Amino acid sequence: MWLLGVDYYREYWTTYDPMMRAFVEGLRNGGDTHPVTVQLGTPSTSSDSPGLRDIVDLEAVYTYRPTYAEVLTAYARDAGPTILIEANFEGENNEGGPPTTNATLRRQTLWTLTSGGVGATYGNRQVWQFADGWQRARDTTAVKEMQVEFDLFDSIEWWRLVPDARGAFLVSGRGADVTTGTENGGFADVLESDRATAAISPDGTLAVVYVPTARTIGIDRSRLAASVSAWWVDPTTGSRREAAISDRFTTPGTNAAGAADWILLFGPA
Repeated sequence: MWLLGVDYYREYWTTYDPMMRAFVEGLRNGGDTHPVTVQLGTPSTSSDSPGLRDIVDLEAVYTYRPTYAEVLTAYARDAGPTILIEANFEGENNEGGPPTTNATLRRQTLWTLTSGGVGATYGNRQVWQFADGWQRARDTTAVKEMQVEFDLFDSIEWWRLVPDARGAFLVSGRGADVTTGTENGGFADVLESDRATAAISPDGTLAVVYVPTARTIGIDRSRLAASVSAWWVDPTTGSRREAAISDRFTTPGTNAAGAADWILLFGPA
């Protein structure tokens, strides 16, 4: 994949968009077929710049705020598959607000995967700087948890999922769509939003809900196929516990990390 830009803010678009386009034209004329994306300035999606929309193959979302907002925006534009190209790194918070934790990293990844995103990146402060001890930072608890999350989605037909952007499936207990908080400029940090996000297949045979804090949620059961079963999945270990199909579900206490976030999975028995 060709990644153009990186922290490429609006004031530079008029000057440099033509150069970006010429670079891509050269690639294509030379026979290169790798997908192209662009990382603009935070918060953004690749298609925010009108001058680059027709050369973008992948929508790259860049945000340190709750990721569901930008991912849903990118998904709705339908310019290409959406990936989270950059969010909070482990051990780092560039925008103020609470320190980044493993819960931060789980939220921003699972919000992405249940809001129309097809993938998410991970970064670590020690690794990108090659700071002392960076080798040990390649295998942290957060890395293991991210592997759990991707293994779960790899085990299901995730490409059939459509984000429940308007709450037609997840009808109660969604939490607030928080936009203000303690980040620089008064914006919300990831840990300052408790939004639950959901995605469901059109035929109702598969659905995933991410619930970041303890609560009871309500679903429109008529959207599910009669044959599905339900499980609470611990996002820190991948362990499952079966849940009775109902209109309402209550998170099952704390997960293995002592936090309260859970994934509710609906699928074939």
